[in-house]
Amino acid sequence: MDSLATISDLHVIVPLADAGSRQILFSDTGDRQFASLSANFAARLAARSQERPTVNTMPQVIVSNWTRLFRANLSSTLYSRIMQIARRQPGWRGQGSKGLTHEALRTWLDFWTVVNDKASEPALALTARGTLQAEWFCNSRRHLDLEFVTKDRIFFGLFDGHAVYEGVDTSKALVSWLAEHRAQPLQWRST
Repeated sequence: MDSLATISDLHVIVPLADAGSRQILFSDTGDRQFASLSANFAARLAARSQERPTVNTMPQVIVSNWTRLFRANLSSTLYSRIMQIARRQPGWRGQGSKGLTHEALRTWLDFWTVVNDKASEPALALTARGTLQAEWFCNSRRHLDLEFVTKDRIFFGLFDGHAVYEGVDTSKALVSWLAEHRAQPLQWRST
C-alpha cells in the first residue's frame, strides 16, 4: 500500500518573519504528490527549527575597543565609517588582505581622543594589511596621511605646500608635532 494513502490531513506551520506563524492545512482531497512534497517541506522546517539561529554580532575588533569608542566622542558619521571598516573580513581586497586589527583601531582611538577637540574629522580607510589610514586634505599640495599600526608605530606623510615630511613616529610625538605645526594640518577637511 502506498504510504501517501494514509495521509488524510497534513498541518504545516510556516514561521513568518516578525509576524508569528501561519498554519496551512493540506487535506486528502488535494493532490497526493503535492502533499508528499509538503511533508518533505514540513520535515525540513522542523529540522531548521532545531538549528541555532544566525545572529548579526558586533565585530570582535569593536568589542575589544568598546570603552575607547565610547570615550572617543565620535560623530555618527565617523562611528558608522569605523563600523563599516570593522566588518570587513580577511580577503576583502583579495588574497592576503586582512581585516582591521585590534591594535590599529586602539591606536587610532587613543590618538583621536587626544586631538578630536582640535581637529576636523579625517577620511578613514582600511589598508590591505589591516591598519587604519586617516587623511586630512586641504588641496593637492597640502595634505596629511597617517597610518595607524601601533601606538609606537604610526607612519606619516605631511605635504604642507613648502616641504614634505615622511616617517614613522609614536602617537605621543605626532600629537605634539602636529598640534604645533604652522599649517595646522589636523584642521584641514577630509576628502
